[in-house]
Amino acid sequence: AEEIDEISYAAFGYKQLGNMAYHQGKSDLAIEYQEKSLEMRLQIGDPLRTFESRQPLIELYATAENWERARVLAENNLGTLASLIDRSDYTYFKVKTYLTLAAIYIDIDKEDLGLKYLELAGQVSFDKISRSDELDLMRFFDSIYKEINRYEDAYRVLSRRRELEDSIRNESVQGRILDLETQYETEKKEQQIALQALQIEQKETQLRSQLVISSLVLLVLFGGAFAFYKVNKFKSDKAAWEVQQRFLRSQLNPHFISNSLMAIQNLLSSNKGDVSDYLGMFGTLMRQILENSREEFITLEEEISMLEKYFKLQKLRFGDRFDYAIELDDTLEEDLVKIPPMFAQPFIENSLEHGLFRKEGKNEITLRFKSLDKNLIRLEINDSGTGILTNTKLKVADHTSLSTKITHERLELMKVVHKQHTGFESENIVSDLGEVIGYKVSITLPGKGMVA
Repeated sequence: AEEIDEISYAAFGYKQLGNMAYHQGKSDLAIEYQEKSLEMRLQIGDPLRTFESRQPLIELYATAENWERARVLAENNLGTLASLIDRSDYTYFKVKTYLTLAAIYIDIDKEDLGLKYLELAGQVSFDKISRSDELDLMRFFDSIYKEINRYEDAYRVLSRRRELEDSIRNESVQGRILDLETQYETEKKEQQIALQALQIEQKETQLRSQLVISSLVLLVLFGGAFAFYKVNKFKSDKAAWEVQQRFLRSQLNPHFISNSLMAIQNLLSSNKGDVSDYLGMFGTLMRQILENSREEFITLEEEISMLEKYFKLQKLRFGDRFDYAIELDDTLEEDLVKIPPMFAQPFIENSLEHGLFRKEGKNEITLRFKSLDKNLIRLEINDSGTGILTNTKLKVADHTSLSTKITHERLELMKVVHKQHTGFESENIVSDLGEVIGYKVSITLPGKGMVA
């Protein structure tokens, strides 16, 4: 790019080299490449790209405790803001820059200046800022207030964070969606009633078994009585396992509903397309989820149909920012082979929310169903996202996924009942150069209806 005088491409190339060097733990080399990228962006004269190029350098210099260089870059970004005032995200950039300067000055024991920029950040109106951007800024405010022991302000910011998180999580489309929520609540209550009834039945069964065993002790050998008890206990445990599996599957429903509603909400906000078509698709998907959560095994055809609808709804939400593919072994008959339902979706959700869209450009998710033997199927979910990254000083740690915990519990129960080597593995996908280029999840599931 430099040889053919394409400065913008060269600047982009140096930025990528800086990112690679950082992930290899070579901070000095990362700074060198990012500085070259910034120099070229300044030469081009694009205010937005120049602003964006300074951000990783500020974090790198702050991590290296080169506070003076970090401060200069942050103040340069403050000067660049005037060129970005026409952008819709100008307010977000402005507050983020103020908070960055506040954090730097506090860290170098110039608290007066730090408090000045912190006050400026607090004076900005958030009326025109998106809720997701405001949530990001609230996290930044929170970390600074805690560092300077202003716990009352930290508590106020934390309260606003919770309001924003609840608002984003709980928004829903009116009308038909309310009917679907009612249907889901009804199903949930029925499952709770069924679980309570089974517990009562188990207690009654246990009491009857004890009485029968006590009577048989007088009439038959201890071995016969013990065998009867073991058979009866196995049936009781199996019934309890089936209800527990159904209950665990039902807990995954809110993840489907919440993310699908957000996709439809985005469609309504942007006034694109015929919403009724997508509500129809959403209704069909919810019906499939509620029906499948009652079944221990469903066909591959049903599982793939449900995943296809979920992907289409997510495409509404994220547009063309990702592609997906679903692949099967030639030996797997979609309408004959059966698997436990709803294992893939939590990890698709994690890929979309925490992996793919932290990375620039178009991304991909690929699902593969592979036959291991006549009783086991391997489900692989590969994405081209950022993988699992080490948090820096200015990043917020990811929370543990409830759906991932539920997946582990379901697999452990299946391992006991089906006597199969079920399991779960995950790892970063790494290139020959040591760069993280994606994330891979492998789940081993029991299968039915497969040819040996």
